[in-house]
Parts: sequence; C-alpha cells; structure tokens
Amino acid sequence: MSPPSRKAAARTDSNDAELQYYLALAHWQKHHWKQTDSLLRLVLRLEPRFAEAYLALYYLPFARRPSLFREEERGVVPESWRPALEEAHRFYQRAFRTDPLVIFHSPDPDFPLPTGPFIAAGYDHSCAITVAGPTLCWGLNEYGQVGDGTTANQASPATVAGGHTFAAITAGLRHTCALDTNGAAWCWGDNTYGELGDGSHTLSDTPVAVAGGLQFAYLKAGELSTCGVTSTGIAYCWGDNEYGQLGDGTATTSSVPVKVAFQP
Repeated sequence: MSPPSRKAAARTDSNDAELQYYLALAHWQKHHWKQTDSLLRLVLRLEPRFAEAYLALYYLPFARRPSLFREEERGVVPESWRPALEEAHRFYQRAFRTDPLVIFHSPDPDFPLPTGPFIAAGYDHSCAITVAGPTLCWGLNEYGQVGDGTTANQASPATVAGGHTFAAITAGLRHTCALDTNGAAWCWGDNTYGELGDGSHTLSDTPVAVAGGLQFAYLKAGELSTCGVTSTGIAYCWGDNEYGQLGDGTATTSSVPVKVAFQP
C-alpha cells in the first residue's frame, strides 16, 4: 500500500496523476464507485498515457456488477449496462496499446484486481484460469486438490470438474478455492480442518460451494484455512483455528465461514 502521507497529499494536489490514482484505489476498496470513476478519469486527463488507469476503468463495471462477466458470456447483458460495457472494452484496448505489459503491473500491493489472480501455486499443486474460460490444475492430487474428480496425481494440467467459470483462484496446502463470476466461493481438496467451508470435514475432488451464500470480492487460501472479503467489505474465514487464524476471537476450528471480529 502506498504510504498514507501520499494518499493524504492526493486530496490537496489535484494535479498529480499518480496520487489521484492511489486515491481512486482507496475509494475502490470502499466500493465508492462514483468517486472511483471520477478520479480515474481525472488521472487520464492529467496523464493520457497512464495505462493502469485505463485498465482499472475496464474492470470497474465488473466490480460494480459481479454478474456482468457471466451475462456478457451468455449474451444477455442488460440494456442499461451495454454502454458501460462497450466503453470498458475501449478502455481495455487503450490500456494495452499504451503499455502491452500493463497486466503485469501491480497497481498497489494491497489492491486485488477484481478478476485476479488467474494463477495460483499451492504446496504441491498449481492452478490457472485460462483465457478461454476453463480452470486447470496439476500436481499432487492425493486429497483431490486438482479438482478433476480423481485423486490421481497430474503431471500436466487437468480441467477442474463442474463446468464453472471462475474469475479468481487461490491455493492452500492441500486445497484450492475459487470465485465464480457471480462472487460465489467454491473449494475442493483436503477438508480435514473444514478448509473447504462447506459445513463438513469430507475431502472433495470436485468444487463444492462454500456455505452461507455469501458474495465475495476477494479470496485467499492459507495453509489449512481460507479467508474472503465480501462485496460489502466484510471479512470471513474458515478452517483450522488452532492459533486463532480465523480471527473470530476463538481457537475453534470452523467448517463454515465465521466473521472476523471487530467488524460492523
């Protein structure tokens, strides 16, 4: 995260594109969509070759409406969202024309892109979301962490079962979790400590839905636990809690999401 002093300075120095960009990201994290949009456009007026701002403006409609990815894929985008989607794709093209490597630039260490990451490495297995849509995993599969419906090790990428379209993926010690394009969380693999979050302790070699029906904006797997931040900015965790890693004020393992303490 950029130093607080820089973000504070952005409030007074409206002619500094970089500082305005970081202020826009701060508004993004709070889901202040109008302020985010306004500041990103200001950045581009100040610096027309600010590729990261173009890319952020591409992602913005999808962050505001998580179902937009699936709706676009199915060709059922609501009429009211079509202009925003068309403009987003123009921003996407401009971003890569300005800087072909923009996707590899992290705009901020604490700022997750709404549709990333596309690749994840666990302890003995790895996964990736392909451009075409299917999710692939490979490596050790003793606990079903590859998600292909077997427990056979995979020396080459295997398609994750279930036909889901995932937008982000994360890998733990022996389990994997992903977010679909509607913000629903799915996990597979070892479940000894409830790290799949489905209310059981049964391993699964195919994706199972995380209990609770929560809509997540970000997901991260730890060694034997998983945490996510919902689209409303609330953090939940599930799995092993021997050392309090779920943050709920206890040391009790949970097989369903529990809210991290000291939140609204």
